[in-house]
Amino acid sequence: MQSNIDNSNDLSSLSILVIDDDPDVLFATSRILKKAGYHVFEGATGEKAIALTRTLKPDLVLLDAILPDIDGADVLVTLKADKEIKHIPVIIISSLKTSSEDQSFGLETGADGYIARPIENRELLARVRAFLRIKFMQRELEKNRNQLEELVAARTEKLNREIKKKETAQHLLTKQKRWISFNNDIASVFLTEDTEDVYSKVTVLLLQSFNCRYGCIGFLNKYGDLVCPAISERNWPTGYNDSTKNKIYQYLKWSGVWAASMKAKKISATNKKTTGFSPSVIFKNALAGPLVLEGGCIGLIGLADHSSGFTLDDRKQLEMICEFVAPILSMFIQREKSKTELKIHAKKLAEKNIALNVLLETREEGKKKLADQVLENFDRLVFPYYGRIKTCKDKKELEIIFKIIEKNTLESLSPLKKSVPDMYRQFTPMEIQVIDLIKIGKTSKEISNVLNISQRSVFFHRNNIRKKLNIQGLKTNLRSFLLSEQG
Repeated sequence: MQSNIDNSNDLSSLSILVIDDDPDVLFATSRILKKAGYHVFEGATGEKAIALTRTLKPDLVLLDAILPDIDGADVLVTLKADKEIKHIPVIIISSLKTSSEDQSFGLETGADGYIARPIENRELLARVRAFLRIKFMQRELEKNRNQLEELVAARTEKLNREIKKKETAQHLLTKQKRWISFNNDIASVFLTEDTEDVYSKVTVLLLQSFNCRYGCIGFLNKYGDLVCPAISERNWPTGYNDSTKNKIYQYLKWSGVWAASMKAKKISATNKKTTGFSPSVIFKNALAGPLVLEGGCIGLIGLADHSSGFTLDDRKQLEMICEFVAPILSMFIQREKSKTELKIHAKKLAEKNIALNVLLETREEGKKKLADQVLENFDRLVFPYYGRIKTCKDKKELEIIFKIIEKNTLESLSPLKKSVPDMYRQFTPMEIQVIDLIKIGKTSKEISNVLNISQRSVFFHRNNIRKKLNIQGLKTNLRSFLLSEQG
């Protein structure tokens, strides 16, 4: 790219300061430069040279080597020591100090060039022009270099921002993957593990996720007390010597961050020393998260003794975990409760069956007919419900079936005291089940759900029942009639 100094039209924008104590030389030099198109300033002393350079900041200084007040070399040193003007090129020009040693000394002192007089006007202009061209190109290079550095700095900063943005996104993605994996592990434990292992394995997952020494998970029982299964000294110091795995902490004795968390239904944390559920247990820090479902607290996750203290991120992470675990824990508790109730009912039925078998085995031969009748009654009134127990998933439906079984069991055994009502003898097993449900007040739709048949089938059976009871076409209420016959 061609520099502006090569364009003669631009010379008026360039200024030159000429310093010489000889008025004739000063005038002649200035006249030559002005005629060539340069803007020229003049001075005759060293002090003037320093003052005008600082004030005008010319593009070039032509400095006489010998001045009346300050030596040219000293003026040069002063100019180059000033940070604001040291970049201005200075050429020493002299008719007395023209030796090689003088010129070397001037250049070593800081001069950008040295001209020895006498010199032809054309040569003087050529040297000035060449020197300005070099300096202008140096300035352009410096300017371009600065612009390039600014551009590189801007691009680097932009690149760093993009890298940081990608790193943040990658960190978030990694965090989300860990969160999803953790949730899957928690759900898998609740759905597949044995009851005794669930709480201990969930605790291990919590300890690994938060990298702390102690942790536990518990639920509230029907009295509002906190039950913490599978507690051991490895995962939660209790302060007691007993070996009971299930620890129950009464509501009235709750204290510290645990009480604050469950009562306020919010995450609670402290990085100061605090007590455990037992006052004799001291933790150096603690984090508690309530398990809240439908506005009510159903349990607690407790963590303690983090090596460096619990952070705001730990609080947020535990809050998300509690939201995820609460409904799963609730379903798990209900499932275990139903399994327990089912075992109790099954045990009672088994006991009744055993008693019946013993009774039948010890019956006298003369009462075999009566025993056969009892078995027939069980086949018709009780056993049809056994298959429904295994497939039943609804708790209320299960309770209805157990009530019917209990009632029909008593009725089936009634031949031991009196004969079974003749009314039952004429009905099919399905009709007997429909009669039992009608007698306890169930609607056709409810009967349909319990027996897993269509409402149309229910209407069909009801019609057959009315026929066999000889009340078809009458305005008699079927349930009232059945209850009166039972009485």
